[in-house]
Amino acid sequence: MTWLSDTILRLAAPLVLVVVFALPALEASTLLGIVVPGELVLVLGGVLAHQGRVPLWAAVAAGAAGAAVGDSLGYAVGRRVGERLLARIPRRLVLIRQRRCGRHRPAAPEGPGDR
Repeated sequence: MTWLSDTILRLAAPLVLVVVFALPALEASTLLGIVVPGELVLVLGGVLAHQGRVPLWAAVAAGAAGAAVGDSLGYAVGRRVGERLLARIPRRLVLIRQRRCGRHRPAAPEGPGDR
């Protein structure tokens, strides 16, 4: 991961803002948070803002916009192809699909006043 942070810290200011936008967008839209480290890039954007290489407001705006766009894209993709993807999951994970479709009924809570 250090190669990624070193590379980002060496980028020119406009490219830093593009990366600060793009990586959180990819993380949120593709569910690849392990591979695409959005939080690391946001922290590095703050470090570069502290060093005076990019304005803080621009780094915050780029990160927030990237996360919002990524969330919207992830929602749109899930809405369009989510059912097909869920249909391909193994049977042992079918409970997730049942919960999503509202077919799973959790057990009723049992406490002193719940009977």
